[in-house]
Amino acid sequence: MLSGFEAAVVKQVAPAVRLIPRGLAWVKRVSGGDHSAIQAAKPVHHTTQGRFWLFVAVAPTRAPKQLQRGDFGSWAKRLASLVLPEPFELDYFDGDLARFLVPALDTPSLAMHILDVHRSGLVDLRWGLDMPVVDGAAELPLAEVMTVLHRVLDVARQDAFRALCKKRWAGSRRRLDWRVGLAPHVSDQGGQVPWSKIVFPGREPEFRAANRWTPCPPEGYGAERLRSVRPNVKPQAVIEPVLRDLLAVAGYLGVDDCVSDVLAMPPSAPPAAALPGSGDSHSELGK
Repeated sequence: MLSGFEAAVVKQVAPAVRLIPRGLAWVKRVSGGDHSAIQAAKPVHHTTQGRFWLFVAVAPTRAPKQLQRGDFGSWAKRLASLVLPEPFELDYFDGDLARFLVPALDTPSLAMHILDVHRSGLVDLRWGLDMPVVDGAAELPLAEVMTVLHRVLDVARQDAFRALCKKRWAGSRRRLDWRVGLAPHVSDQGGQVPWSKIVFPGREPEFRAANRWTPCPPEGYGAERLRSVRPNVKPQAVIEPVLRDLLAVAGYLGVDDCVSDVLAMPPSAPPAAALPGSGDSHSELGK
């Protein structure tokens, strides 16, 4: 039987004890994130119009405190200047979304690259790859894919990206969600055109299946390892799961040497062939 003093202590402590499960649930929710912002990224289409898109999206794992709409636009433009080659233009803005595009010089109504910057912190890039169609097929330039990935990874470490959202408690521990995908086909006047093989910057994989198409998973490549990623990880932590999943889906085996060579590539500026007006195919804006 409890003494009067012990009963008084229990009475005082009991409410706090009842709050422990709620507190643990809050900690789990904060540390795990809600992954809501990345869900607004453009889906990886099975077929795109006229141009092979590389999709690269990054967003805070936990829904952030948002900037005032009047402050958001200037930071979005600054971020676009770090991601897109010049000249680019502002296509759409409503305070919650800023859309920038690089127009094709020979067809101004079409876009070479499109960047959506959301007030939620989501940065969603559609990069038109330099993949001319020859004899009804195209080859994927892996070096260009890696160069663009390195660029976005670098931007995600910079103030222009962090400033898209207000700071919150434990902001230094903020995690990021990534989504990376490729359009496996384009549609032109002749119908659907696939990319048929990969052009490697170093050693090639040992084998490739003779009968294999090149679909992209709906959540992108390596999705299981691209959630709640520390913002200061080495680029290889994001690139390697993407690369290994891409090669597996495309039917390649014996990829270790190939992966090692790609991961050893130094970051570089996007090749001139990826700049406006240099490719043979274009994509309609908003596709």
